[in-house]
Amino acid sequence: MSVTPCYARQLADDRHLHHVLQTCRKRCLETEESLIVSVTQPLPLVEPLAILQRFTVANERHFYWENQQESSTIAAWESCQEKTIQVGYSFKEIQNFIDSFKEKIIEIGDAKLPEIGLKFLSHFTFFDAPDLKSPFPSVTIFIPKWQVSCSQENCFLTHNCILSGNSNLSEIKNEIRHKIQKIDNLFNYIVTFPFPQFKQDLKSFQTTDLNQQNQFKKSVKLALNDIDNKKLTKIVLAHYLDVISPVPFSPFLSLNDLRQKHPGCYIFSVGNSKGTTFLGATPERLFSLRKQKLVSDALAGSAPRNQSAIADEKLGKALLNNEKERREHQAVKNYLIKQLEQLGLTPQPSRQQLLKLSNIQHLWTLIHADVPNHINPLDIVAKLHPTPAVAGVPTAIACEKIRQYETFDRALYAAPIGWFDCQGNAEFMVGIRSAMINQNQARLYAGAGIVAGSNPDKELAEVQLKLQAMLKALR
Repeated sequence: MSVTPCYARQLADDRHLHHVLQTCRKRCLETEESLIVSVTQPLPLVEPLAILQRFTVANERHFYWENQQESSTIAAWESCQEKTIQVGYSFKEIQNFIDSFKEKIIEIGDAKLPEIGLKFLSHFTFFDAPDLKSPFPSVTIFIPKWQVSCSQENCFLTHNCILSGNSNLSEIKNEIRHKIQKIDNLFNYIVTFPFPQFKQDLKSFQTTDLNQQNQFKKSVKLALNDIDNKKLTKIVLAHYLDVISPVPFSPFLSLNDLRQKHPGCYIFSVGNSKGTTFLGATPERLFSLRKQKLVSDALAGSAPRNQSAIADEKLGKALLNNEKERREHQAVKNYLIKQLEQLGLTPQPSRQQLLKLSNIQHLWTLIHADVPNHINPLDIVAKLHPTPAVAGVPTAIACEKIRQYETFDRALYAAPIGWFDCQGNAEFMVGIRSAMINQNQARLYAGAGIVAGSNPDKELAEVQLKLQAMLKALR
């Protein structure tokens, strides 16, 4: 994507900013077309989640993304421009939406870090035809009006707005100035992280799990029969837990809890502007793309953790040598390599290792590849989703069986959530270990890979272990 660079020497220089905006408005008058002006202003070190909590309202879109391993956070709210597709991924339609702004984006502010500056924020449902009652359409992509980004201890505020020939430049500057002032006024409030420590007693929650447990084990048995009959070699079956609270849940409190307890995971949240929030802590990256360097995660095969270092090491070694878990992991690794090769890439897998999280550990292989300029991040999303880590092998048959066995809509569960920018950088993770929240109702999701040798009771125990992370985070 090409953009018109228009970097300010210093955004605090009001006269210079005014001159840049005047130049943009003049262009609008000459072409009789509007532009998207993206103004990025440095901030002091702030807490993006607290800012998001302060400024987001229920009827606005929001997006939160945190990768503590990379010291990267994006918090965004309100929509400057957006596109939703109710049914079907239609990557061509998504690309057309992006291309419609190709020559119309003016970025002001020298933000060289990939996480900083204008972003296209997006999320997909697992299946391209979600349930008609799903609170999320198949595809959502939007340019936020406000975005706070932090990377490597640098923080910035980005304001995206539509500029036309009759735009009031003073109003644009004042809106940015007032927002910065509000953030500055919150500075002491933010660094102390103003979320109360109130935690609901889990005993106060109402859950309806027994029927779903039986349904899950039934599905596992059916899947094992299909595997025995050589119809597929692996399938990932999801399990859900519905929870009702006597008072409304607070998604931002849950996010804060997740980020503290699961620093090795992506922490994420998206809001549909109608009161529904999808959030979670996922260990699974679909891919990241920085300066034409791609990294993807083959993540499959699981074992619990133990507080005893000796016992925990034994669990890890047992996982590394477990034939069933290694077979499940190999299927994911082979799939990612094959799909990337179909894009013309030459993927290079790393040595298999353990990814140790707070309550679970996984077999993990990093896959690297150089990506030429002509390959679009959307091409990579389309090629990789869904991976065997969340669907199965063969993928098409596994997805067909998932629809047959699962009695609920996955919605955004196990689907791509992420961002890409105007310079070809992108990052998408997979929305597992997640929950969908609306008022006092929550649906928690987790899944398990079923292969030859799987045991229905053990697979149920695995998904219940995964559900505990979200259940304990509900506030």
